[in-house]
Amino acid sequence: MKRIFTILLAFVMLFSIVVTPAFASTPSVSNDEISAVRSEMELRGMLEGNLIIDEVFDSEDTPKYLLGVTDKGYIILERKSLLFHESGEQNPYSAYMSAKKYYGGPLNYYVASTAQVQATNGQKMMYDILRDENTDTVAQALFLEREDDAVVENTASVQAIVNSKGEVRVANYYDYIQRRAFGDNADNTCSAVASAIALNYLARQFDSRIVPDKWKSELLNNGYPSWNSQDCYVSKVYPKAHLFHRYIADTCGMGAVSFGTAIVGPITKYITTNVPAACGISATWTLLPKAATIKSKINQNLPVLITTTGSPADFKNHTMVAYGYRNNTELLVHTGWYKRIYFTTITTSSISHKDVWINESYATYGHYFSIAG
Repeated sequence: MKRIFTILLAFVMLFSIVVTPAFASTPSVSNDEISAVRSEMELRGMLEGNLIIDEVFDSEDTPKYLLGVTDKGYIILERKSLLFHESGEQNPYSAYMSAKKYYGGPLNYYVASTAQVQATNGQKMMYDILRDENTDTVAQALFLEREDDAVVENTASVQAIVNSKGEVRVANYYDYIQRRAFGDNADNTCSAVASAIALNYLARQFDSRIVPDKWKSELLNNGYPSWNSQDCYVSKVYPKAHLFHRYIADTCGMGAVSFGTAIVGPITKYITTNVPAACGISATWTLLPKAATIKSKINQNLPVLITTTGSPADFKNHTMVAYGYRNNTELLVHTGWYKRIYFTTITTSSISHKDVWINESYATYGHYFSIAG
């Protein structure tokens, strides 16, 4: 009997080791911080496999953030307050885990550069992971907490999808957003890219006349676009998505780093020129959008264009499509970038954009769609 008990005890101990993720962290990360990161990742269903925790620095070279990484994805928290900043399915620092890391807000990831490049201002050089270039500046996105973010009540009926995790996403988000091609943000026309993504979704979800067939975005079935071969350019493999993006940018006048009226004006021009009035679609914008308004729009299957701003503002400002939310103020966004870290695969079929979540307080501008009737 004693032997059976010993065997059972050994089995239980072995099982507990298997289901409890192992973790590693830098010496400067405290036990309380480890527990907090573990708890936040578990809350979001991300605590699977090995847990790695590291400190991440801001533009002032202060270890302001904590990076948690597991097999299920990553999370970035503010160190003192444990405030959520960003999470997703693919760790943007995955190829640089041994390097000193910097974070400047959504889509601004850096590591200390190993290139022999001298900064003009005497500062050390950084490598911008997303943009694949060396820089002497770490961007800092504007983060403005809203008074209405603490408690948000949604009175509008929810037409969107609510999954088992409590996440709310617009209906058909996978087929109409994540699996669709989009334009190439090579000239900082991210707002035109995001506008085309949103309008294509609205055409498929509400009224096909919102976007003519010649501009309806293709499924990502023709491979991942490559900048090394003309045969794989977006214009070649996904011509409809490319042409729609360029039409909004070039003909409607939505130029680089657009926000506010510079987004809604060209969208209105597009609607007036190309969409039957019977579709009832219109667009508005606001400074410092409320979480309640963003959620209400998503509940109605209306994606929201959000623009983050920061310093320097050249291409650190960025417009994205928000098409889901969770945990009060976390927004699910489409980055609008053809970067491999944001895609599930780069094979010739079934490519899709991964989940990326950011704090709503990064949204300096909000651009809303409405459909009458």
